[in-house]
Amino acid sequence: MVEPNPIARDLIIPVYLDTEILLDLLASIEGGFSVVESITTRSTDEAASDRNGRAGIGIDALNIGKVDLMGGRATRTNTHSGTESTSERFHTNGSMLYRLREDLINENILKHPDTVASWDSILPSAFIEVRGIFNPNPLQDFIRKMNSLMEIATITGAVNARTTNPPNQPKGQKRSSQPQKSNNNDIKYAKTIVAGLTESMSEEGVQTFVIPLSSIPTHRMVASLFTSYLRDRSNTELPFGEYRLLGQVTRKIDTGEKIDLMRGSALSALDGNLLEQIVEEFRGMAQSGMNVGELVTSIEPPAMQILPIAIYP
Repeated sequence: MVEPNPIARDLIIPVYLDTEILLDLLASIEGGFSVVESITTRSTDEAASDRNGRAGIGIDALNIGKVDLMGGRATRTNTHSGTESTSERFHTNGSMLYRLREDLINENILKHPDTVASWDSILPSAFIEVRGIFNPNPLQDFIRKMNSLMEIATITGAVNARTTNPPNQPKGQKRSSQPQKSNNNDIKYAKTIVAGLTESMSEEGVQTFVIPLSSIPTHRMVASLFTSYLRDRSNTELPFGEYRLLGQVTRKIDTGEKIDLMRGSALSALDGNLLEQIVEEFRGMAQSGMNVGELVTSIEPPAMQILPIAIYP
């Protein structure tokens, strides 16, 4: 008897699951399947009864006497009775993911590029499982934070205006409105620019993550997720958390090329030099005390682009 692979018994709770890909793969591997299984259970009882009998044969032979030839016979009767019950087993998305992962492992299809040697052996179209920190697209994340800061600045400006010019200010006292108006106009202008950048960076319902591998951090994955498949629609659970990613390699680069993080956004239409000037302006904000992090618009090799199927701890 072959012992089951211990990795396949690893119970998983998905925080992201592309159910369309999941169902397609399961149907392809298993030749079609049902999300509902009928299970029939039978129980049988057996009763036995014994019966014995005797028979006699009388023979008259020349009046010599009566000879009895006695024969014995025993019979056993078996009676079977039983009950049969049928129940249904429903598969959830999580149980089907477990089933798919188990199939990929048992068929030796699932690869784990957790060393440089195993990374080098991976080819495009391979199914992989990797572990790493899910960092949001750096520039996209920074612009989103800037947009939130602009909202805070607007509220702060309104509060300051009421503090500087209270409603119950004594009559005859001049209101210092001009500097405050100028400051509010600057905030509104900056907010308009940042809002435009936020819109140009955003793809509707899609978020890109850069994932350095936990075992070899110099090697990174890039995956774009459909937010409709996230367990947490507020998207606070996944960013900067350490998870495993199950997916298929769509592109692998080891030298020369880069993976463009602006692909699909309006900023990808900008000239490379102009885009770099914008990013450099953002980097300069670090001197004023802002934590801008590493702002990049592309990922250097070695890197892989992944079509994500599922993400789980």
